[in-house]
Amino acid sequence: MTAKKSTHIYIEKDILNSKAFGSLRKGSSVIVYFDFLMKRIITRGTAKRGKNRWVIVNNGEIEYTYSEARKKRGFTKPRFRDAIKELVEKGLIDITHAGGGYDGDKSLYAISDRWRKYGTPEFESSIMQKDTRQGRGFAAVHKHKKQKSVAKLRSIHKLVQRK
Repeated sequence: MTAKKSTHIYIEKDILNSKAFGSLRKGSSVIVYFDFLMKRIITRGTAKRGKNRWVIVNNGEIEYTYSEARKKRGFTKPRFRDAIKELVEKGLIDITHAGGGYDGDKSLYAISDRWRKYGTPEFESSIMQKDTRQGRGFAAVHKHKKQKSVAKLRSIHKLVQRK
C-alpha cells in the first residue's frame, strides 16, 4: 500500500449530488474545496468483506495557508476565510488545528464526512471559531490602541475636572 499524491482528483458522485455541496453559495468555496481534494494523499485500504476503499493518509494534517490561496488563486484574506468558513459549516472540511500565522504555525485541515447528514436533524454542525487569543496579531494591536485611547480619555477627563 503505497501512498502518493495524485495528479487527478477523485470526487464521489455522492458529494457532487449532496445538499451540502449543492448549497455552496460562493464559487470560491468550490475552488477551495477542490484544492483541498488535490492536497489529499490517498491509499487503498480494506473495508468489510474485502472491498477496497480509499483512505486519506494525511487527513487532519492538510495545510492550506492564506498566502498560498493568494498566490495560487488570487484570493484576498476575507474571500479565503469565507470559503473556509462555508466549507466547515456545510461539513465538507474540519479545522484540526487553528494556526497562529506566526513562526510557521499553520492551520491544519481534514476532509470531513459530516456533509453526508447535512440538512438532516443528525447533522453535527460546526463553525469556524473566532480567534480570541490575546497578545497576537490584530488582537494585540487593537488592544494596545484601545489602552492608549482610554488613557487619553482619562487625561482629558482629569483636565476638564480641574477647570
